[in-house]
Amino acid sequence: MKRALAYSLAIIVSNWLSSCDSEEGEQLESVVAEFSAGNTQLDQGFMVSFTDLSLGTPDTWNWSFEGGSPSTSNEQNPTITYESAGTFEVTLSASNSISSDVITKSGYITVNPSFPDGSGLFNLTLTHDDLVREYLMYVPEVYTGSAAVPLLIDLHGNLGTREQQYNSSEFYKVADVENFILITPESLIPERFTQWNYDNLPDAADDVGFISTLMDAVIANYNIDEKRIYVAGSSGGAVMAFNLACQLSTRIAAVAGVKGIMNQAVFNGCNPEKPMPILQLHGTEDPIIPYDPAVPTTLGYWVQYNETSQDPIITPVSDEFPDNGNTADYILLDNGTNGVTVEHFRVNGGGHDWFKKPNHDVDATEEAWKFFSKYDLNGRVLR
Repeated sequence: MKRALAYSLAIIVSNWLSSCDSEEGEQLESVVAEFSAGNTQLDQGFMVSFTDLSLGTPDTWNWSFEGGSPSTSNEQNPTITYESAGTFEVTLSASNSISSDVITKSGYITVNPSFPDGSGLFNLTLTHDDLVREYLMYVPEVYTGSAAVPLLIDLHGNLGTREQQYNSSEFYKVADVENFILITPESLIPERFTQWNYDNLPDAADDVGFISTLMDAVIANYNIDEKRIYVAGSSGGAVMAFNLACQLSTRIAAVAGVKGIMNQAVFNGCNPEKPMPILQLHGTEDPIIPYDPAVPTTLGYWVQYNETSQDPIITPVSDEFPDNGNTADYILLDNGTNGVTVEHFRVNGGGHDWFKKPNHDVDATEEAWKFFSKYDLNGRVLR
């Protein structure tokens, strides 16, 4: 409002001054910076023409274009290309020999992601907070777009990569059968931070915002069932998955963590707004993230929050591979609010692994999708 008022007053003053010269015959001019864009909503790779609308006849222009190419310009009316998706600000500083003014329009340009046609595995980027973020997207052949499908986000561990997690969990094989879209994003390694920002540190990448923006981008371009968005994570990715359960509970239907727990920072910042189904798989001999006391504490938080039964139902998993040196127990805490459960596979003798057969009696990928399939955003749908 203040800038709009100042701009209007400047127009009045400018019109008045244009008809009146000072006693010395000189015209007083005061710059008020303003600009417009030919298009503020565009797709990746498109150009935008900017028009200087400044008052006071400036003769110098200094533009700054977040996410644009080039990122700066001294032209009066530049044309800028946006190669990466995201929301970007634009700044113009206009001046003459008498005065200068600066205007910044935050979130002024929105660049929509350009998604490939067809099915398969795609290596894509998304700009969030002026940082280029990388992720893999897998679209199964069975996806036609005629019906809404689930979205699964799979998070790698600390110092891992999207490719490692994609090949380790192999959720893409399940997607081929169950028809869902798989997203495997990557944390910032090593540019600013060596892991997911599950501690919600203000000076590190905003990973919660990045994941939420990534959801929006996929939903805008594919037929996604927004009630069936799931998150799985490995090790540090599991810590981040639990953090997302706390921070984005109104968007996520269920979470599965493998060899990961809630650390103190996640506990401190946890403020879910609805019951959250939780599956956790962990080895009792994990040398990286010890089982006790972190695993029981993590499960205990969700048992209390979801108001499930306090008495676990423990069922030994069939020892299908007796020579692998470990066994497993399935632990169920049921009857939570909206029918949600807290479930746990305790791999007795298991280490820091994404559990697979025949090295274990439990397949983490298979169990995660079986768990996800029981829930949507409103709670349990399969009983």
